[in-house]
Amino acid sequence: GARRRHSATFGSMEHGSAVLVALVAAGCLLLGACSGDDAVVEALRQAGAQSSRPLSVRSAALEEVQRPKGQVDLYAGRSDLAVAASRRDVQLLKTLLAKGPADRAQKTAALLAAVEAGSFDAVGILLAAGADPAGRDARGRGAPGIALQAGDARILALLLAAGVDAGSNGNSGAPLLVEATRARDVGSVEVLLQRGAAINAVDANGESSLMISAAQEESGLLELLLARRADV
Repeated sequence: GARRRHSATFGSMEHGSAVLVALVAAGCLLLGACSGDDAVVEALRQAGAQSSRPLSVRSAALEEVQRPKGQVDLYAGRSDLAVAASRRDVQLLKTLLAKGPADRAQKTAALLAAVEAGSFDAVGILLAAGADPAGRDARGRGAPGIALQAGDARILALLLAAGVDAGSNGNSGAPLLVEATRARDVGSVEVLLQRGAAINAVDANGESSLMISAAQEESGLLELLLARRADV
């Protein structure tokens, strides 16, 4: 009857409180980030949650409550830092960097996640924190190549300013300039040329950016490359 329902409700509340306490104790600031509940994140921050455990491993408590049973974990194998970057949660990212130990490899993995998410602010924060702008993920993808694939010239410029060689190869193995040309990305081509990319660089088939833009009949890119004295 009513007493049984009251007991069940109280038990549920008690369980929920125990979970929250466990999360605070574990320093799991990512509960709200993964669930999309900003109020929970703020509550954890207000409670003084700390990320004292290694940022390369997420807590068991988080794994249990972050999603309904049967739902695929989109963040499997990622650190708290990388999840925050993927979700473009700049405030949480700053909190984790300030409170938790993270080596350069962890910061670099988070940087790659931020680039893939298209978060300009998160990329800047992680570069300032010491992430490697030339680092690559387990699939061999680098941040500049990911930015090119997304057509994000702003993030590409940020990575180049942080030390990435404009003449390096992208994720296809071709020079970044050739990749940008194939993508018809005028903004990224301009950024790469400004940072010193070799205008006559070729891919494995011997095709230069000028040859590719001519075949694509991209007049804007052709004019840009010819103005920069690309070999005809």
